[in-house]
Amino acid sequence: MDQELKRPVRDRDSFAAYALALHRAIQPYYSKGRARVRLGTFTGDFEPVAAELEGFARSLWGLAPLVKGGFSVPFWDDVLVGIASGTDPAHPEYWGDIGDFDQRIVESAAISFTLLLVPDESWGRLDVSARANLVRWLEQIVSVATPPNNWRFFQVLAHLALRSVGVATREDDLQALFDFIESCEIGPDGWSTDGKRPQADHYVGFAMQFYALLYVRFAGATDPARAARFSERARRFALQFREWFADDGAAIPYGRSLTYRFAHGAFWGAAGYADASPFTPGETRELLLGNVRWWQETDMLDRDGVLSIGGAYANPVVAEFYSSTQSPYWAFKAFLPLALPADHPFWTEPARRAPTKAEHRIQPVPGMILQRHAGDVVALTAGQEAADRMLHTAEKYGKFAYSSRYGFGVERDGRNFATGAFDNMLAVSRDNVHFAMRKHVETFGIAEGMQYALWRPCDGVTIETVTIPTPAGHIRAHRIETENALHLAEGGFSIRMRERDAVRNDLRKTALLLSSDEDTTALRVLDAPAKVTLQRIVASPGAHFYFPRSVVPQIRLDVPSGRFVLASWFGASTDRIAIEKDLAEAKAPGRGVFDHLSRIARPPEGWSMTAGAAAAFLAERDRAVNGPAA
Repeated sequence: MDQELKRPVRDRDSFAAYALALHRAIQPYYSKGRARVRLGTFTGDFEPVAAELEGFARSLWGLAPLVKGGFSVPFWDDVLVGIASGTDPAHPEYWGDIGDFDQRIVESAAISFTLLLVPDESWGRLDVSARANLVRWLEQIVSVATPPNNWRFFQVLAHLALRSVGVATREDDLQALFDFIESCEIGPDGWSTDGKRPQADHYVGFAMQFYALLYVRFAGATDPARAARFSERARRFALQFREWFADDGAAIPYGRSLTYRFAHGAFWGAAGYADASPFTPGETRELLLGNVRWWQETDMLDRDGVLSIGGAYANPVVAEFYSSTQSPYWAFKAFLPLALPADHPFWTEPARRAPTKAEHRIQPVPGMILQRHAGDVVALTAGQEAADRMLHTAEKYGKFAYSSRYGFGVERDGRNFATGAFDNMLAVSRDNVHFAMRKHVETFGIAEGMQYALWRPCDGVTIETVTIPTPAGHIRAHRIETENALHLAEGGFSIRMRERDAVRNDLRKTALLLSSDEDTTALRVLDAPAKVTLQRIVASPGAHFYFPRSVVPQIRLDVPSGRFVLASWFGASTDRIAIEKDLAEAKAPGRGVFDHLSRIARPPEGWSMTAGAAAAFLAERDRAVNGPAA
């Protein structure tokens, strides 16, 4: 494997070397006409041609900034050949015409970006025929239907790219796109939802904010008012988003598309590029490079340095239905600030850790209370709406806690309640085989430093959950009303299990602690309606985003029909002493807390928490792609 892939990125030159090394790893997989890249047979829910375009286009998010920054990019001539081949309808590697809701729309954004960032080295080096073909291909982007989400920005970029080469586009169409995009903004802290989806996740940073900041750079001179609004929202968003990043650079793994790896930090590069960060250039740079360095320490690279599908190791189980073997190269968006010159303050100011503030850790829009302890960041979540088709969305959005150090797992078998890990989740089952978890939340809110959520995992079961942060963990209290007898299982934080005997058990009357040489995860039951069993569950191999093998402390109990409360404390840390102290001092909240919070805790104004919103979006997309049902 290329040694540059192992060298930690700490400055402009090492960051550029890393980008070039990652791209060298995929160069053997380019097609003869240089328009397609095929890294494997695993594809998403779109045709193989679009997946191979994805492989070609996504690396441009890094290659174009390298060219703009004055670095030598030996493969650049082949990139231009690929653009000419891919947009030529007569060429065997033509990318194809673009239809409604087409994956090609997504990948066109990198082509538009390249034309805008390095016009002389892209458009300026294409011949007359290639230019005509490229214009014809891009013109399709502005006229097709797109999902009502971040895809609208791809059309904005196409408008800008076409105008940059002298092709007129309809101003009314562009303004309609912005009307929709700005309607997604929610709350005073710079957050947006991803269109109709009632979700606020990493797409806010590496999509909604990222593209808005590109607009600031590419169109700020002609649209200064909108550029100023976008910049100001980015600065406010950054203050809260900074709290998602731990001292070691890890970002909280939350939501979908986590296989894009260090795209998680791409917002920081865009904020530095557009001069829209509230932090100093050195602090902003360190947020970006720290996240990339964290990923460099994982096993995300497969074969000879190819980015795999998965998380901290190759693992398609945790990916979405739209992930192909080429999809992870969205990570190249992090390389944007390589376009800045070497003497820019982003690269010259000393590296410093950006400050964190407790006042920014209560985040009503994503429904999170952030905790920082012993270098770890934990997001206590109220449970965002999880779209059904994205795969494992209950686990990616509905858990009670997400940790930058301990990650999360998914359930590989929906018909095996007895062996489910359910880390940081409560699972209910009627037959001890099938199970349901938190996925659709009817209402939620944060009040008085506590979270409240009301959810119905299945017919006949209503659960109110209150989550309360403690110094080294948190308390979860559930008021459960059920028409039928239930089997319940609730897990704590996962920790890595390299060998089965490398994790030690400490079982007490109402508590269970699991410890490795590095970490301790623990739980303590504070209030239960029936006899509980405390057990160690070894999760299914390959079911965790971080760990190939993991282990979870878990509570199990059986309850009759009726109304009752289950309350427990959970925590995990490298600081065993802090865990022991917090565990010992934890107390169950008074039972009046449920009625109290149900009256005062509300989602932020404008937030849609209905399952129907996500379902309507997916149904609209399916009708466009597959046609009406027979």
